[in-house]
Amino acid sequence: MLKQNTLVALGICCIGFMLWFGLSQLTSLFSTGELFGRSHGTDGPSQFNMITYESDPLNFLAALGTAAVLTVFGLYLFVKLLLRIGLWWGR
Repeated sequence: MLKQNTLVALGICCIGFMLWFGLSQLTSLFSTGELFGRSHGTDGPSQFNMITYESDPLNFLAALGTAAVLTVFGLYLFVKLLLRIGLWWGR
């Protein structure tokens, strides 16, 4: 029972993180037009900062795809969890 409760708590934390990160990225995109992503410098190492499609199109699309996939997958797992809880309570 303890192992199952631990796995459920860990799953809820992972789902929460995926939804938080994905939705925060998409909210940032719709409010400012920028995403938090990795930018490559020509003279030094890469760094994480706000990027736009005009400044770095490849990394912008990668960050947008990652945010979309995390949001959709997090919502899918959240719905599955709610359905499983509903089945458990219905017993």
